[in-house]
Amino acid sequence: MSAILNSIVAETAAEFGFPPEALLTPWKRSDVVRARHVGIYVARVCTRHSLWQIGEAFHRNHSTIGYGIAKIEEEMLGNAALAERVQRIMARVAPGMTLPAHEPADAADPIDQLVELLVPRLAEILIPLLTQENRTAQNDR
Repeated sequence: MSAILNSIVAETAAEFGFPPEALLTPWKRSDVVRARHVGIYVARVCTRHSLWQIGEAFHRNHSTIGYGIAKIEEEMLGNAALAERVQRIMARVAPGMTLPAHEPADAADPIDQLVELLVPRLAEILIPLLTQENRTAQNDR
């Protein structure tokens, strides 16, 4: 794990009163999950690490990382205390950084977004071709 991700895990765990290892375990207690999601969010905002790299650090897959980021973004909109905690962690791991001032962004990777755009279009093109090929094969029998 990179030094900055180690620092984020340690600072997040300290902010929530857990040992750093707690954020890396499969525990699903709501307080541990929230702390883990905050750490994931801070890692995404304060670093250039990909969802995959953050997932590796937190022992989670990239889709879980995307979910955690979206969840914290949504929760912070209505929970100023949570936003303050996130800001405190960010100040310790990346002095001078502040929370993004925007609505929650789609946490999906650009590749995932591209796939979402292309798959329906490819289906429009390929299904008629495959259907036609299947009819031709049946006629040849």
